[in-house]
Formats: sequence, structure tokens, C-alpha cells
Amino acid sequence: MYRYCLYIILVIIISSCSSIEKDKKAANIVQVDPTKVQNLEFSDLFQNLDYVFLKTEGEVLGFISKLEVVDEKIIVADRQNNALYIFDLFGKLINKIYRYGKGEGEYIKISDFCYDSKNNLILILDRNQGKVIKYHTNGTLAGEIRLPDGFYSKIYMIDQSNFAIYASNERLSEYNYKIIDSQTGNVLKNMMKIDLIKSRFLNFLTHSNFYRYSDEVFTYQIADDGKVYSIQEDTIAAKYQIRFGEYSIPHEVLNTEFGDVGEFVDFVQDKYVYRISNLFETSNYILFGFHFLDQYLQCIYDKTDNKFLLLSEIIDNISTDIKISEKWAFSNNSFKGVYNNEVYGFFWTDAMIFNSESKMIDGQHITEKTNPVVYIGGLKDNLFDKL
Repeated sequence: MYRYCLYIILVIIISSCSSIEKDKKAANIVQVDPTKVQNLEFSDLFQNLDYVFLKTEGEVLGFISKLEVVDEKIIVADRQNNALYIFDLFGKLINKIYRYGKGEGEYIKISDFCYDSKNNLILILDRNQGKVIKYHTNGTLAGEIRLPDGFYSKIYMIDQSNFAIYASNERLSEYNYKIIDSQTGNVLKNMMKIDLIKSRFLNFLTHSNFYRYSDEVFTYQIADDGKVYSIQEDTIAAKYQIRFGEYSIPHEVLNTEFGDVGEFVDFVQDKYVYRISNLFETSNYILFGFHFLDQYLQCIYDKTDNKFLLLSEIIDNISTDIKISEKWAFSNNSFKGVYNNEVYGFFWTDAMIFNSESKMIDGQHITEKTNPVVYIGGLKDNLFDKL
């Protein structure tokens, strides 16, 4: 009897250990130490790199709030000009969409946009008027959808017929995410109830909180413990969790009711990592940026070996000699997304003129009238061999 009881106890212990191990694997923890910065030059990072000079024939792009490379197009939202520009991969301007106003097919402000590859449409989110406007890439109107009551800041195509909208605070909305039928505008699904405590500082000043990898759509939120969620047809579930050890914002801080974003940032900026942004994946790496102390850091995380590389500056020595180190300039010029498994970003004219000694890219001189220059390249498979 004693042996039998001992056997049962051992089985329970072994089973418990197995369960814990499974939970660890299921958590998909991405562990990064923000104090370990190892800057590499672009020639060490990229196996190839191309530059695309955006040509707008007489007008200069202002402040780029979002840039996406998709379906052999470069789509740029210009906050200063309140317009959307569509280029081919050689930088030739295909079309400009500018429809300011309060009428049908018009917007007050481009809050966000996404691309519908099935129907070759661009969907512009105007949160001021609570609607999504659909345009053909030639600029003609394809229709518009009135959104349910709420204050939505982001939009993204989920599949061939549905898109998601994101609300970061509780103003008129109970959920962070709604899945919308792109033809009828009907709400198909509500996902993730809004945390009323976090809603005052969640998702501030980020370029995008959606991305697609391997036909799966992911989303993340600035102050949500570094969690990255997978959006399925009917569910939203945590896939990764990015952790920074003692520099992760503690739960008790996240559960503190701050008065506004400024109060939250003032509290965390000298102690913890905050504002994870520009997160996306290649076949080998997870890439994202974040703020830590007085730096903006770009992380390249190896999904197989769980190693990471942190960059605090841009050192582009491929057909140029750009070096950008100031926090504001580096954050604006860092990686912005993935297209066909290649990483892309863009160089601001101001960063080139005021924050780098180089004024040349690929043999072309940069002036105040030069548009931002897009760079696209494949990262090396063996980045960590020399580290």
C-alpha cells in the first residue's frame, strides 16, 4: 500500500512538472535585456539593400504618419498634407488621394489606412467622422462605411471580406476590437473588453498595432505586458509575451489609475521599458522597437535560438555612410515593416540633413526638397554568428 501511494505521488509530481513545462512552452516568452546594446552596421545586418526614391513631381512629402509596402506598392499617409500617396516599387507616383471634407467619400483626417488586396482597394479610417472610406487605387470612390459608436484609431484587413478596428479607450466603446464586414459594415464580433484603468495610457503614439505573418494577423498594445495576440475568425489569443526582466513595467504599475498619458510616461520612463512599437516578423526574426531610459532601441530577436540584438543607432554603410544616433531621429528612421520577408523603413530628410554627416544615398544628393528615401532589404540568416 505504501509503495502504491508513493507511486501515485511520484506520478502526480512528474505530471505537474510536465504541465509546467508545457505552460512555459505555450507562453512563447521573448526575453530581452535592454541594457545589452550591440550596434552593428547595415552591412553586418543585411544581405542586400535597395533604396527607393519617392518622386512626387513638384511637391514635397511632409510628415509621414504611416508607410506600408504591399502588393508591389508603397503607400504613404502624409499627416502634414493630409493625403495618401501610392507609388510603385521604383518610386514612381501612381496616384494621390486627397478628399478633404465632410461629404460622401471625404475625410477630415486620415487616422489610419489599410490595403484590401482582394479588391485592390485602400480603406481610410476617419475617426473624427466615425467612418471608413474605400477608394480604388486610381482614386475613385468605392463606397464608405459608417462605424458603430466609438473612437477608433486603427484599421486592418483580417481576411478577404472583413477588417478589424481598434479602440484604445472606453469612450463610447466597450471592446478594444471589432470585426467588421467590409461590404455591409455589420459588426461580426466584439473582442477583448477594454481595461478601464489602462485605457487612459494604452496605445499612445504608435505607428501600427497590427501586422500579418504567414497568413495570420497579430496585434499588440503598448502597455499590455508586452503581449502579442493572434486574431482568428472567432477568437483573440496571446501568442507571444515580450519581457524585459526587472525592467518590465510591474503589474501594480499597470493597474494604477494614471490621470493621463503624460503622468504615466513621467512615472515609467526613468525605470522601465515602455512603448513597444513597429512590431513584425520575418521567417527568422521578431523585430520591434521600444523606449528605455534616454534611448530608443531596435530589437532583432532570433526565433530559433532565442538570441537578441539591440541597436541604439543606425549605421548604414551600404552605398552611403549615414549614421543616426539621436533618439528622435533613430525612432523615426528605424524599421517599419516586412514585405516578402524583407525589412523596410525610410530615411527622413531632416534626419539626413541635421543628424547625419552624410548627405548622399546611392549616389544621389539629399536636400530639403528630397522626399524620404525608402530602404528595403533582406536580413542575413546568420546575424548572431559573430556575436
